[in-house]
Amino acid sequence: MSKLYKQVFLIFSAVSILLFCYFRLLPIYFQTVPYTFDQGRDFLRVADLVSRGDIALVGPTTGVPGIFHGVWWYYFLSIPYLLSGGSPMSFYLYVFIVALVLNLAFSYFLSQKYDKFVGLVFFMLVALSPYFIYAAFFVSNSTFALPFFLLFLYCYARYTDKESLSTLFILGLSLALLFEAEVALGVFVYPAFLISLLVLRQLKTFFGSKKKMGSIFLGIFIGHLPRLLLEIKTQFAQTKVALKLIATPSTESVKTFKEVFLERFHLLQDLYQRLFTDNILLHVVFLAVLGFGTYYSLLILKKKQKNFFLFVLFFLISFFFLSLLYKKVVFANYYEGVPYLFGILIAVASSSIQSSKNTIAKGVLYFALSLLLATNVVRAYQDTKKDVKLEGLREHIHTVGVLYDEIGEEKESCIKVYTPPVIPHTYSYLFRY
Repeated sequence: MSKLYKQVFLIFSAVSILLFCYFRLLPIYFQTVPYTFDQGRDFLRVADLVSRGDIALVGPTTGVPGIFHGVWWYYFLSIPYLLSGGSPMSFYLYVFIVALVLNLAFSYFLSQKYDKFVGLVFFMLVALSPYFIYAAFFVSNSTFALPFFLLFLYCYARYTDKESLSTLFILGLSLALLFEAEVALGVFVYPAFLISLLVLRQLKTFFGSKKKMGSIFLGIFIGHLPRLLLEIKTQFAQTKVALKLIATPSTESVKTFKEVFLERFHLLQDLYQRLFTDNILLHVVFLAVLGFGTYYSLLILKKKQKNFFLFVLFFLISFFFLSLLYKKVVFANYYEGVPYLFGILIAVASSSIQSSKNTIAKGVLYFALSLLLATNVVRAYQDTKKDVKLEGLREHIHTVGVLYDEIGEEKESCIKVYTPPVIPHTYSYLFRY
C-alpha cells in the first residue's frame, strides 16, 4: 500500500465519519426530526412502562387490524427514557449513537473478512445515503429492524467462517427480533434465509444436528417469547387474525403478476437509488461498478469470501421474488434494511475491481467514489447556508411553549386540540414531559 494511497484512504475515512455525524446530528441539534402520531404514541407507552412499571407484551400496531409488532421496541426505547428522564430528544440521540456504533463495527468486520477498502466503501455508502441518514434519526419500530439485519448478516458470515453454537443462537435471536421489529419484513426474511441456504447447499451446515437446530430455535423462541405469551393470554387472537387473512379472499382488485412485479421492482429500484443523492450519474456509475465487480468477485474472491457475497446476492433475489407472492400493497418499510444488501454487494464488488487489472473499471470506480464524496461535501456546505425550518419536533415544542407562555406552567388547564384524533398523541407526550 503506497503512501499516497494511505493518505487518500485516511482522508476518505475521516470525511465519511464527519459527514455521517453532520447529516444526522444537524436535525437532532435543531430538533427538526420527524415527530408524528407514531412517535408520540410510542413515547407515551414507554413512559407508562417505565414510570408505572407496566409489563408490556404487545408492540405498535401494524397495517393489519389485530396484528401487532413486537414489544422489544418499547424496551429498547426505555433505555434513553431512563437515562434522560424522558427527554424527547434523548430517543433520537440514542438511535443515532446505536447507528454509528453498529455501522462502524460492521464496516470493521467487512475490513477483516475482505480488506480495508471494502469496509471503507460500505461505510461511505451508509454514511452518505439519504436512506440511512433518515433512518438514523427516525424513531420508529421499522428502523429498529436495521441493527438486527446487520447482526443476522454478521452471524451468518461468522458461522460459515467458524461454526459455533453460540453464533447460531444469536443468529436465531436476530431473525426473531428482526421479525418483531417489522412483522411484514420478517415474513419475507425467514423463507429468504432458508432458500438462500438451500441454493448454497448449506442447510445441513446450519441444521445438520440436534444441537445446531436446538441453538438456532432457542434464539428464535426467546426473540418471540413476549408474542407467544401474549398469544396464550389472548387465546391466540393474532394467529386467528393471520389465518383469517390468509383464508379470506381479498376485497381489493386483483393485480396481475406484471403489475405486482413492476410495483416491487420500482420499490427495489427506489431503495437502490436512495443509497445515493438524487444524482442519476451516481446511480448509473455504481450500477456499472456492481456489474463489473460481481464478475471479478466470482473470479478473484476466496471460497469463504465468495460464499458470503453469494449469500447476500441470493438472499436479495429470494427476498424480492417472495415479496411477489403478496398481492396487496407493499410499503417501503416492508423492505427495511434491503439497502444494506446493496451496500455490501457494491463494497465487495469495488474491492474486486481494485484487485483486478482492468484499468478502465478502476478508473470508473475511483471516479464514482470521488463523485459520491464530493457531491455530499457540497451538500453539507449548502446545508449550512439554509435557514432552520419550524418543522418536526421543533414545531410541536414551539407550540407547547407558546401555550405555556399564555396560560403558565403551574396553572391547571384544559386544552382541546381541534385536529384529527391522531394528533393529540403527539402533544400529549410533550405536555406530560
